Amino acid sequence: MNESGAPLKVVFLGTSDFALEPLQAILKSRHILAAVVTKSDRSAGRGQKQLPTPVKKFMEDSCPALPLLQPDSLKDPAFLDMLRRFQPDIFVVASFPIMPKILLQIPPLGCLNIHPSLLPKYRGAAPIHWTLMNGDSVTGVTTFFIGGQIDAGNIFLQQSLEILPWEDYGSLHQRLSVLGAVLALKSLDLIAQSKVTTYPQNESQATPAPKIRNEHCRIDWNRPAHTICNQIRALSPQPVAYTYFQGKRLKLFAARICPEKLTDSGTAKIQQDRIFIACQDQSLELLEVQLEGKKRMKTADFIHGLKSNYFRLTST
Repeated sequence: MNESGAPLKVVFLGTSDFALEPLQAILKSRHILAAVVTKSDRSAGRGQKQLPTPVKKFMEDSCPALPLLQPDSLKDPAFLDMLRRFQPDIFVVASFPIMPKILLQIPPLGCLNIHPSLLPKYRGAAPIHWTLMNGDSVTGVTTFFIGGQIDAGNIFLQQSLEILPWEDYGSLHQRLSVLGAVLALKSLDLIAQSKVTTYPQNESQATPAPKIRNEHCRIDWNRPAHTICNQIRALSPQPVAYTYFQGKRLKLFAARICPEKLTDSGTAKIQQDRIFIACQDQSLELLEVQLEGKKRMKTADFIHGLKSNYFRLTST
């Protein structure tokens, strides 16, 4: 065996956009991508049109000849038998549902997960959202071997990443995906060389990152300005924080904190082409919004047509 070790035969399991950079990196690497597994198409929109996952769309556009599996059940015997026939050395996993034990037992070198947080912080479905929601200044990517509990396996590699002051979910998500690709290849190369040293997670430092639900997106203007600003950036461009303007839902994509104190939380004041909203302590300037039934726009465009320099935003 040479110093770099023999190439590994990989099956990649992923679903969302976060998985795309690691997937492309493995495709371009010396390792052998035997197959890709992703979730079934989902129904969306008024017509309930079937939409592919980002991973499926990428594979169909870029690698149509490579086996792509979309099992209805991860315990389906036919699906499991097909994976065994690929004879993978290892599974690489990114943004994929919880895997049953029978699936985890297939690759002899285990299942390597790429997770966008510095574990044990932010275990769960929405680590990037909660990192920003909580106003953290540093995050990162962890590769670990999947064990019995969610995101609780032994850590292999970790690398931190500084969060930029006005960074939103979309920007941070992309940068972490790129970092995930770097750590995925580094991990595979070390595994190929039999240089695997892991360490357990510190359970006392574990924090949850549950799925983002509707109540996490609704803005309460009685909270501090920095809390609301973090909420807006954490949920932009999706699923998007929102409030109500004259009975219609108003989505907020970008805002910044202003020192000016406005009375009565939720009260909005227009100054020239700018909108300021009173919070518990300071105020926020809204930068990009989308009113129900309208397109996303800068606040200067939203202001056009308003008949008063004062209005109110509400939580319901």
